[in-house]
Amino acid sequence: MGKKNKFYVVWKGKRPGIYETWEDCKAAISGAKGAEYKSFGTFDLAKKAYNGNYSDFKGKKKGQSDLSPEDLLKIGQPNYHSIAVDAASSGNPGMMEYQGVDTKTKKKLFKQGPFEQGPIILGSFWP
Repeated sequence: MGKKNKFYVVWKGKRPGIYETWEDCKAAISGAKGAEYKSFGTFDLAKKAYNGNYSDFKGKKKGQSDLSPEDLLKIGQPNYHSIAVDAASSGNPGMMEYQGVDTKTKKKLFKQGPFEQGPIILGSFWP
């Protein structure tokens, strides 16, 4: 498996910009007090970040949300004292199964199916 390419954004340093190697990034920040920089997995992400603010990206790790702090406040925190239930079917009627997962521990609590004659949906259930 080959080494994954990274792109380095320097918002504040000797030479702000987007760099393809750590060596170039390091040269752009070395000796700069309060340097602001971060790596990204694709050039498009690096370009988007460079055109934004360092504060929107600092401290984010893989898997963290790209939503703004304002958007996250609107959404709120997840309720980890809950069960997430999902169902899937292949056709109408068709094979169907569903399962429930503890939101906090991600432990699968139950799984039902597959059922050969899944849901028969005749119309909309929404008003």
